[in-house]
Amino acid sequence: MKTITLIAIGILLFSTQFITAQAKSDTLYNRKENISRSADIACRYYYYPNLQVYFDTKRALYISKQNGVWVTSETIDMNARGYCVKNGAYVMIKGYGGNQPYVLLDQHKIMYPANFSSRPTPMIIASID
Repeated sequence: MKTITLIAIGILLFSTQFITAQAKSDTLYNRKENISRSADIACRYYYYPNLQVYFDTKRALYISKQNGVWVTSETIDMNARGYCVKNGAYVMIKGYGGNQPYVLLDQHKIMYPANFSSRPTPMIIASID
């Protein structure tokens, strides 16, 4: 009888851990979802200074200059030589919702120069006034 009681208590404690873990996970997921939704509304473009490439969050396309012409694509050109956008520095361009962020490229190159250091750099949030 004592063993059965201890097993029942153990199962009860073990199951409550999963319930609270699921609740914490759901809260975290909802928070991330809300942040990404607000980021999508406030920030349409990311700028990658090392590549001079933009990412359009609305259309999920990269905008890059190839042979003197601005083109869109789902992936970055192989000329990036192993550059990983997930690990690279980028700037969130806030306040610009047009379809041609590259018209601001000269400004962005001055404000956010390329940094080819191997050390991680923080994300920057820029506002276009």
